[in-house]
Amino acid sequence: MRSREGMHLGARTDALLCSGTRPSWTPGLEAGRLPGRRRVPCLDGSRAPACSPAQELMEVIHLHLVKEYIIRLSKRRLVLRTPEQQQQLAGHILANAELIQNFCTENGSPATWLHRALPTLAEIIRLQDPSAIKIEVATYATWYPDFSKGHLSAILAIKGNLSSSEVKSIRSILDINTGAHEPSKPLFSLINVG
Repeated sequence: MRSREGMHLGARTDALLCSGTRPSWTPGLEAGRLPGRRRVPCLDGSRAPACSPAQELMEVIHLHLVKEYIIRLSKRRLVLRTPEQQQQLAGHILANAELIQNFCTENGSPATWLHRALPTLAEIIRLQDPSAIKIEVATYATWYPDFSKGHLSAILAIKGNLSSSEVKSIRSILDINTGAHEPSKPLFSLINVG
């Protein structure tokens, strides 16, 4: 059983978190700097303005949430044979992606490079035309150069209505050099498939 004082502190903390108000003991976080703090780049490689410790932490949390969502989506033994089922899953992914993005952005994550990760996977699952899927995959590979054929195969396995020749054709798009550089922001290289 909690004491009255403990309940009061918990309620105050909850109110601060829900209201979006920063506690009075963290004035430097609002300006993105703390006294005596060295300016360092964020995880996404940007240099200005430097991230505060809170932003750096939120970026790590944001990356973790997106990465774990992709892992669970990839390792699911789910095969959806109808376009309706695929569209329903894509809708769920989009809704969850929006929740993750809103939560992380509202709490200071500067990781805008993660915003496309889940919605584009949802679009790949939603699309039915192999040519349209190829275009989406090629674009995705330019945003996330560490997106491999293994990662793509795990996502395409969900689409039970693609023939093996269509899957092979879609996978071949990753053989084309898109001109993307080595990723400065790893995402898929942190995800093992297989």
